[in-house]
Amino acid sequence: MKLKIVFLLIFLGTTSWAQDNNNKIETLIQVWGFLKYNHPQVATGVVDWDMEFVEKWQEIQNTTTVDQQNKIYIDWLAKLKTPKPCLECSAVKTTAYAGNVVLDWINEIPLNDDIKNQLHYILQNRNLGKNYFVQFHQKTQLPLFNNERLITSAALPNKSQRILALARYWNAINYFYPYKHLMAVKWQDVLTEMLPDFASAASATAYQECFLKMNKDLAHSSAFIASDLIFDKIGKKKIPFKLEYVDQKWKVVEFENDSLAHLGSLQLGDEILEVAGKPIQTLVDEYGVWMSNSNPQSLMVSVAATLLNGVEDQVDLTIRRSGETSKIVQKRYAVVDFYWDKDKSEADNAWDIVDDKIIWLKASELDYNQINAFQAASATRRYLILDLRDYQLPSGLKLGDYLVPRSKIFAQMVEPNSRYIGNFNTVPKKNEIPAVKRFFRGTTYVLINEKTRGQAELLALLLKGSDRMVTIGSHSSGTLGYLTKIVLPGDVNAFFPGIGVQNVDGTDIQQKGIQPDLLLDLGATSDDRKEVIEKILRLVQKTETP
Repeated sequence: MKLKIVFLLIFLGTTSWAQDNNNKIETLIQVWGFLKYNHPQVATGVVDWDMEFVEKWQEIQNTTTVDQQNKIYIDWLAKLKTPKPCLECSAVKTTAYAGNVVLDWINEIPLNDDIKNQLHYILQNRNLGKNYFVQFHQKTQLPLFNNERLITSAALPNKSQRILALARYWNAINYFYPYKHLMAVKWQDVLTEMLPDFASAASATAYQECFLKMNKDLAHSSAFIASDLIFDKIGKKKIPFKLEYVDQKWKVVEFENDSLAHLGSLQLGDEILEVAGKPIQTLVDEYGVWMSNSNPQSLMVSVAATLLNGVEDQVDLTIRRSGETSKIVQKRYAVVDFYWDKDKSEADNAWDIVDDKIIWLKASELDYNQINAFQAASATRRYLILDLRDYQLPSGLKLGDYLVPRSKIFAQMVEPNSRYIGNFNTVPKKNEIPAVKRFFRGTTYVLINEKTRGQAELLALLLKGSDRMVTIGSHSSGTLGYLTKIVLPGDVNAFFPGIGVQNVDGTDIQQKGIQPDLLLDLGATSDDRKEVIEKILRLVQKTETP
């Protein structure tokens, strides 16, 4: 019995020590990030701030008392020059945005009042000029982290470098991710949870999976982690077909490369049951563990894009075709092989003339240099069916110039406040109309659903509510935002939105998507196109009926 008690005391003591050590490192990560983006001397880049972190991490781990920890921070702050009084700082305008950084931790960290007061003083007299560690795009204010160093390209950095990587990524999100308030978890809790995982990561896979877990917490389908190891895990070879989750089934719905698809075994309409002997739902569940997503529908779109990827040249599939189950072998191809037949000839248009009144345009296939030809083809039509059910928009927002006859504020941008790091400004977004222009004079029916993301989603936002415009379908992806990138030790790149987008009235689009004017089941496959046209024709007939 005594022996059990001794072991229990040892276990509890070890656990308590580990928790205490983690708390000390959490405090370091927060203070280090705060000084990085606020202290005027640190902002110049003259101090090797990564090395400062590693040195303080080593020192703090060896402390056994609060007084020892306090001394490290007091000496550290003393080494940095005390900021001069900043008369402009208090006059900086801020927006009461829900995603602004929360600095309550300064009052809660287990350090003495002298240190806390110094941190508050630094905030009140913070850097207002350029910051070496973050730059802001001149036009969009997108935060750019061009001066972050790789540190090491080793797939598994050493322990101090792994903790530094956590500190760099966590602080970048803490100060520059505009959607923190919409996450299901508190970002502070993510730091507490992930610190032990970064510290104990014994393999490159375990280390990089830590970033995938954190990225998933962002709950944004456009946020992702990139590295050679992760690309290998996903698979750099893919099948030349597009999958879609239709009526709770994974089906082949479209060719991604016509030439390669005709060489394969799959056919449009095939249902995928197993992949390499594994039930497809099991594979989907595995993907869902690490893929960031704005909502469940958006997750299915993201999963579909890489579900049948792999490293081998072919994959064994179990499918259902015309009610019959069979096993086939489907070839995979390198992604670069997919685009050799994508060059359009003048005869390959992205639009179809349905009849003398209606023209159909698939925006994902309209090249920038085809816009003038499309304008000529549609000029005499009364109705345009604009298919935005994709993330690709080769023509950019240029199409909006033709469809929106006047300038209007169509969105509210959430931009970082470069004079108060961690805070955001909400800025009205207005489309610019050329002085001399021609525009479509008919009615446009805009098709959107969960596949509408990226620039296509931004175009849908511009079009919604414009004159003679009707959005039809289901809600869009809810993944709006301008992506930025930060490099991390181990040759890992983290991409996340550095600018957010809201509706004009300030309500959120993130996770919710753009809501259509008319809810309508648009189907999933290209074979449903006739049905979609018939539904829209019925709408047209209603509008034309006296």
